[in-house]
Parts: sequence; structure tokens; C-alpha cells
Amino acid sequence: MPDEWIQFLLEHEHDDPIKILLQNKRVQGYAAEFVANQIDCRRRAKEKLPLWYANPQITYPNKSNLEQCSSELTARFKSDFIRGIAAQSGDQTVIDLTAGFGVDSFFLSRIFKHVIHVEPDAKLIKLAQENHIRLGAVNIKYVQTTAEVFLHDFTGPADWVYVDPSRKALGKKVVKLSDCEPDVIQLLHTIWSKTSQILIKTAPLLDIKEGLRQLPNAARVFVTSVGNECREVLFQLQKDFVHEPDIICVNIQAQQEERFTFQLQAEVAAVSSFSEPQEFLYEPNASILKAGAFKKVGEVFGLLKLAVNTHLYTSNKSLTGFPGRVFKILGDLSEQASFLPDNKANIISRNHPLGPDEIKKKYKLKDGGERYVIACSSTKKKHLLVAERMK
Repeated sequence: MPDEWIQFLLEHEHDDPIKILLQNKRVQGYAAEFVANQIDCRRRAKEKLPLWYANPQITYPNKSNLEQCSSELTARFKSDFIRGIAAQSGDQTVIDLTAGFGVDSFFLSRIFKHVIHVEPDAKLIKLAQENHIRLGAVNIKYVQTTAEVFLHDFTGPADWVYVDPSRKALGKKVVKLSDCEPDVIQLLHTIWSKTSQILIKTAPLLDIKEGLRQLPNAARVFVTSVGNECREVLFQLQKDFVHEPDIICVNIQAQQEERFTFQLQAEVAAVSSFSEPQEFLYEPNASILKAGAFKKVGEVFGLLKLAVNTHLYTSNKSLTGFPGRVFKILGDLSEQASFLPDNKANIISRNHPLGPDEIKKKYKLKDGGERYVIACSSTKKKHLLVAERMK
């Protein structure tokens, strides 16, 4: 990219993209639409793709492609997980069957000797290739075609196939695997003829039990969150694997990574014990809640559950290593409003008839402060617990 363009981008990265579109037809010799998109996407990449953002020579795709691609944190997680298996097996070749902007391809290139980047969009594949070179990846082969055509023509074998089907069809977001493009369910038989390891990225809203019914040979399911927001559900399939898969709940945070592993049958067999709120309250992270380990997490940590449909847990002692938030209960708001002398609180509502806005209105509260109001139901009553966060 010309030095003048890079200098402009750095100087104007905080400009309003809409104003650029409205006030200009061309900027620095480029169409205003292109310039506005670059500024907008670079701003989004600052948090999502910091390695890309740090290199001002990177060119971004349209916003939709950027939203669809993996974040740097989740791409690193996938590559680190695969690295452990690939190193033991001596794996050398991976196919990114739906490569898009190429974030996953880039991190896979740090593990495998050969990466095959498959993408039907000519502009997008050219963009990915240029950016990979700028980032120092030189062991990626680019194939412009659809997943279906590539699999038909590829003689193989490959050690791994990674698939991230597009979750948009006819302009709408979809959840079911059969509605995504490509339809990985229809392609499974063909993929198995090329490899013995498959990793499939699915929508966070996908029902895990339904996914397991549709994806035989799943050895592991990763439910991945970043900062307690569920981002991906990954199915790792191994050819001829016939045992019950592990469900691995991962919450990636700035300073640490929380993990909780269980199996669905163990969750069915687990038994919850119940109690009114004691001194400490525990809320599992988003990955555990998405995976449905509602009984097992309490059993493993020796905690008592508030109610069957209230996924909060309690005890009279503070536990270390719990995968989620931990609160110390100060009292009940309905009994003593002086727990919040500044009328500020962070409000959480779990299985309670009042939502956060209704609680704020009823008790004249403002958002913020150090304390929490946790609205929840136990087996005996409704609570508005005032608490301080310990973790």
C-alpha cells in the first residue's frame, strides 16, 4: 500500500465513516465507500484482530465478512488445541474448507507445513493472500472454488479438515447445520474419504445434543466464550470414534482461561441438592450454561443449587477455581435498602419475575457502582440479593 494511504489511515482512524461517505466521492484516490469501510473495519479489528490492526498495510473485506470470521483469540485457541494432537501424530496438511478472510488459515499455518485455503470469492481470496504475505505466512496454497468442487477434485489425503459454514442464507442468519453453506451434513461422507480428523465451527445458538445427533464420531465438543460471551461451538470429529464425547467449556479471559469438562450422561446422572442463599453465590460462566452442565457443576464443586431452573449456586465458604463469577451476599434489597446508599448497582436477573429495568424503576436505582443486585428465585421465595463480587 502507498505510504500516503497508510499515513492517511493512521491519521483518520477515528473519523466517522458515515461522514466520509456523505462528504466525499473519492478520498486519497480511492472511492469513498472503500475508505469508509477500511476505517470502520480497522476500528472493529482493534479488539477482534489486534495482529491485523497492528499492521496498517492490511486491507479489510466488507463488514459482513469481518463479522463472520473468527476472532484472534478463538483462532489461537483452535490452533493451540489442534497443535497438541497434530504434534503427536506428525500431521502436516490441513484444509480450511471455508476460509473466508483467512484468520483461521493464518494461525493454522503456524502449526502445519501445508495449509490449503479454499474460498469461492475471487476478491476475498486475493485479499486473504495479500494479507497473509504481509503477516509473514508463506506456506498457504489458495484454491478459488467451492467446498463441494474442491472435495470432488482433491485426491488427498489431508491430516485435518476445518469447516466454518456460513450461517447466512438468503440474507438471514441461520442456526441449523443443514441450513448453512456448505451443508456439512451432506458433505461428511466425502470429507471422511479425504481425512481422519474434522473440526467444525458452528453457531453459538446450535443445540449441542442436536449437533451430536447429526455429527457422528464427535470426540470433543468445545463451547468457547470470550469474556463470558459465548462465541463458538466446535465439534472435533475423529474417524471411527464411537465413545461418548467430552464437552469442554472454555471461557477465555485477559489473564486466565477457565475450563470445565463433563459428559452428557454424567449430567443426566448428577443430582442437585437445594438451599436458600447462604453466604456466597456462584454463577457459572456462559460456556457452562450453554453446554447445560446445570447439575454437574454444582456436584463437582460441592455447591447447593437455589432451584431447578435457577442456575445459581450457594455455600457458606468461598471456593477458589470456580469457573464463573463469585459473589458475597450482603443481604436482601427488599429488607434493607441501605445496602445501596448511593442507589447504584449492577443488576442481574435470573429466573425472577422482574427484569433489570423493572428493578431499577421500582427501587429508583442507577446503573454502576461496586455492588450487585441479583434477582433470583429459590425453591421457597423470590430474592433481590445485594452482593459484592469477589471473582
